Amino acid sequence: MIIGIDIGGTSIKAGVVEKDGIVLKLERCKTPKTKDDIVHAVITITQTLLQEYGKEIHGIGIGCPGPLDCKNGIVLNTPNIPKNTDLKTPLQNMFDLPLFFNNDANCFTLAEAVFGEGRDRSVVMGITLGTGFGAGLVINEIIYSGRGNALEIGHTIIHKEEHEQLPNLTKGCVEQYVSTAGVLAAAKKYDLEIKDPIDVFQLAEVKNDKALAVWKEFGWNLGIAVTNGMLAFDPDIIVIGGAMNQAWLYFEETMHSAIEQHCISTACPIVRATVKEAGIVGASLLLR
Repeated sequence: MIIGIDIGGTSIKAGVVEKDGIVLKLERCKTPKTKDDIVHAVITITQTLLQEYGKEIHGIGIGCPGPLDCKNGIVLNTPNIPKNTDLKTPLQNMFDLPLFFNNDANCFTLAEAVFGEGRDRSVVMGITLGTGFGAGLVINEIIYSGRGNALEIGHTIIHKEEHEQLPNLTKGCVEQYVSTAGVLAAAKKYDLEIKDPIDVFQLAEVKNDKALAVWKEFGWNLGIAVTNGMLAFDPDIIVIGGAMNQAWLYFEETMHSAIEQHCISTACPIVRATVKEAGIVGASLLLR
């Protein structure tokens, strides 16, 4: 059994994963704001699982937002985690187990490539829609990382005329529109008094026109990002997951419209993720 840990901008989730990808035990907590508190939270959540499963655990895999120094386990410069957060050193000092790191979106994609919608496909691209925008690429069940941080599509520019700059983001980048911050900014533009994307989802469920407009905008921008990924990597399939994937019904149409308008090649299938807790499962697969 392996402990898989998925560190996100909003929450940290950890689970004990069997070799068939089943998560036996799941723990979660909110992601703290400081380096020391994040390290402490990861250690605490790991200790909780080790107390129950002990000698049955053979290693720890961790998915973190990028850019990331995978070899040294350092979160370099991501919008939702403090810069240069060293996770590997304190964890190695605490636990006598093999320890591996990779981008959280890569972990998600790996899980879908091995156990989910991408199985039996050679080139699988994954996209995670959550606090930020993540993307990963897996080729024949091996993560493609480039020189270390490939697939940072969330930080590529899709609206060069954008005037507003969001904290820690490049002006006009994908993540400015396809993320929690993007949904909140669009909701504000439509005069919706909300504090969380789930509120926009719930309003869309009761056919609120403004909420539906927010998700249509979201889908259009997502479609442009997906098109860029298709043209750059020509995957066999694109799998989309993450917390905001629940609004699929409300952004799917405009996502496909943007792809049809901008993609000059044959579009590949785009499907919703099916692996439960894919970030955790993919992190456990780093120890294969």
